[in-house]
Amino acid sequence: MAATSIVLSVVPDGTSVGNGLIIAALATSGVSSMLCLPVVWVQWTDTDEFDQTEDSFNRLLMIRNRRTVSYRVAWAIAHLAALLLIVGTPLH
Repeated sequence: MAATSIVLSVVPDGTSVGNGLIIAALATSGVSSMLCLPVVWVQWTDTDEFDQTEDSFNRLLMIRNRRTVSYRVAWAIAHLAALLLIVGTPLH
């Protein structure tokens, strides 16, 4: 997002295909960042949950799987953002 913002502030204003791609890169970077937010949340276990180890384990596995999918999608979108920026900058 920082590189995209710098490119937008350095290049002159105008309407072109490159400008649209750079703005799309900024938007996809934002989406990628938002998808990473749930990945870093910490899951705290209450002491009452230690009695239900099987349920807690299954719940933690579901949380891990959901976070893994979210991170992988965010990573793919980040690649798309980088590609859009790389293609859009010379076209602008």
